[in-house]
Amino acid sequence: MAKKSFLNFEVDHMTLLLQPDLYKVSYLAFNSIFGVGPDDILYEKRKEWVPGEGEKSMTYAVCIGRGANKNPELNNTIIAVVQPTEPKTQGSHVREMLDGHESAAHWQHIALRTPDLLAFHAHAVERGVQFITPILKDDEEDLIQVFSGEW
Repeated sequence: MAKKSFLNFEVDHMTLLLQPDLYKVSYLAFNSIFGVGPDDILYEKRKEWVPGEGEKSMTYAVCIGRGANKNPELNNTIIAVVQPTEPKTQGSHVREMLDGHESAAHWQHIALRTPDLLAFHAHAVERGVQFITPILKDDEEDLIQVFSGEW
């Protein structure tokens, strides 16, 4: 039986949550293990939570691979790395997820691309997958996404 085209997935990105001590060395690990250099860092977001304490890195993303898609925006395989930077007195979904799993590191999600999300969604629902969001679309409807819960 031929595989349906909507089951031809590509990894778009993965999100890795890290406790602050691991976050500090993660740049080195990505360089050493995946050969990531400065040109492979796609972004870094920083925020100063407490005035006068300076900005802290909240997240950064690295490109660990490039594909051959006709659309260059879809060629990158990305790992986004996130740490809890909020003051401990403030809520943090990242800290809660790491602590709740008693983990120093946790893969929060893996985002897959499919040529037909609507067909895949129907296929998955027919097989009992419970999604925690409806299908979400951006204004241009060139990005549609849906989220399932933890497996």
